Amino acid sequence: MTTDIEGADARSTNLPVKLVLALIGLVVLGFGAWFGAAHWAMSGTKVVLDAQPFECAGDEVTRYADDAFATEDQAMWRHAIELREGLDCSIRFHVVNEGWRSVNVESIVLPFLGAESALPTATSLGPHGDPAVLPPIDARVDAAFTISGSPLESDDRETFVARLASNADGCVSEGGAIIVPAPAVVVSAWGMSRTIQPVASELAFLGTVDSSCDE
Repeated sequence: MTTDIEGADARSTNLPVKLVLALIGLVVLGFGAWFGAAHWAMSGTKVVLDAQPFECAGDEVTRYADDAFATEDQAMWRHAIELREGLDCSIRFHVVNEGWRSVNVESIVLPFLGAESALPTATSLGPHGDPAVLPPIDARVDAAFTISGSPLESDDRETFVARLASNADGCVSEGGAIIVPAPAVVVSAWGMSRTIQPVASELAFLGTVDSSCDE
């Protein structure tokens, strides 16, 4: 009678391999579930412009008919600011959480409203009605603000107001128009982050004799 030592060794060697493979599979499945749940939680976040997003100290607020998207019988209107001397305006928008759990609002970016842009500069940002405003952490072409992980509960919203000031180094030719996207927000959930871009929300800035690039 003989004993199959080699077969026994092979079987004993295969057991740990199978266990390792099973553990790896569980880790992959767990990561996939965590990844999917985090992005599912963040997918309900939206950036929405206020019905009247601009407010100015003067009468700079107007509308702009975008001919590029006009139909034969109807123009496409956008909210707009005329770039006049001493401009003092604000942009009002909302971050809305329609998801199933809370998310953290990490930062907000206002495209093309930094100090190195041709447009006005976003000098501060704060929650609506809150006197504590935030200075930009980055004000180059875009203006970015850190919100420090402010929690936004499910089925809730936060209203933000960004202040705009004239940019001495910027210029837009008289009669010209620059259209920029609405603010974007970076949110996080369960250790993962995602940038939420606004959908079909844009703002227009109209050149005047005060903002003209022409000498």
